[in-house]
Amino acid sequence: YVHKMHHEWTSPIGIASIYAHPLEHLICNILPPSLGPLLMGSHLATSWMFWALALFSTTVAHCGYHLPLLASPEAHDFHHLKF
Repeated sequence: YVHKMHHEWTSPIGIASIYAHPLEHLICNILPPSLGPLLMGSHLATSWMFWALALFSTTVAHCGYHLPLLASPEAHDFHHLKF
């Protein structure tokens, strides 16, 4: 029920990567990228860079394009299509 909201997009686009149920957004989208910098005591600028890379990675996985030198989103597209 919770993750199904994210799969309303059967052909995902970049902005859909963060479209989620509030509980899933907190547990899966905010908590994991926050724990690393918090546990390591990272500088604020390092934390921002870590967040930017996490958001970039998620957006690429949902963009639908196979960009050079980056992982292919084809498996994730299939996952959205057949959920």
